[in-house]
Amino acid sequence: MRMMCVILMVVVLISGCASEQSMDSDAALDKVMDKVPTCGASLGTINHVVETMENENGFTVIIAQDCEPEHGEGPQMRSTYTYTVTSDLVQLVDMKR
Repeated sequence: MRMMCVILMVVVLISGCASEQSMDSDAALDKVMDKVPTCGASLGTINHVVETMENENGFTVIIAQDCEPEHGEGPQMRSTYTYTVTSDLVQLVDMKR
């Protein structure tokens, strides 16, 4: 009985560690949204997910960001951010204005 308990604890520990290493697209998107800068001055920030692609190392996430005045009047500025996301790293690889 004691041996079964030890084996069960080892299996739970191993499966728990493995599940922390894997990441789905929602988790990758959450990590990226924490890194996307907000618009400056008194501009409102609107972020749109353009694409989320899974690759061998993790995910590539493309975010389009619109910056516009709080009251919706005037010009709008669009930026596009491309991030690579792994289980322990979020890195900006491209930004276009």
